[in-house]
Amino acid sequence: EISAAENKSHHSVVKPLYKYRMWLAAASVAALFILSVMLVVKNEPEKIIYAAGITKIDYAQKNKTLTDKLNHQIPKQISKFASLNKIDFIYISTDAVFDGYKNKFKFIEDDKPNPKSQYAITKLKGETEVLNSSENNTILRLITLFGNYGNINFVPIMINKLRNKNDFLG
Repeated sequence: EISAAENKSHHSVVKPLYKYRMWLAAASVAALFILSVMLVVKNEPEKIIYAAGITKIDYAQKNKTLTDKLNHQIPKQISKFASLNKIDFIYISTDAVFDGYKNKFKFIEDDKPNPKSQYAITKLKGETEVLNSSENNTILRLITLFGNYGNINFVPIMINKLRNKNDFLG
């Protein structure tokens, strides 16, 4: 919670931070784009890597507008800006753009995506916009290798499969 200054009746006013979460997130999205443009203008990079975005699937389902902004709209704008300035753009996406149903479980770049979650849908929309901005742009479809996300990481999943002597397809 955050505290505000005393109000006119001299009572302390306390407002939960969660009431401001969407406003703060929207301000962060705008700030991210402006900061990106400023950094590009100042540093004149050869490449821009966009690794920001909403990745938690439950959060993405509940916060569809914010997820679309971070996973689709912002990469679209930055990749267009990069294209105009002849800068290669690399967009970090996800293997979740595929639904996971394919014989022999081997997806390749030419397979037709079939996203099932809001997260995957917005990532695919971002991919499409990035690729439409320039033929020099690149999409990297990654899984979470490791991090502080519990059992959705590749490394802990693989370790558990190996410990339990289960097959691991991947």
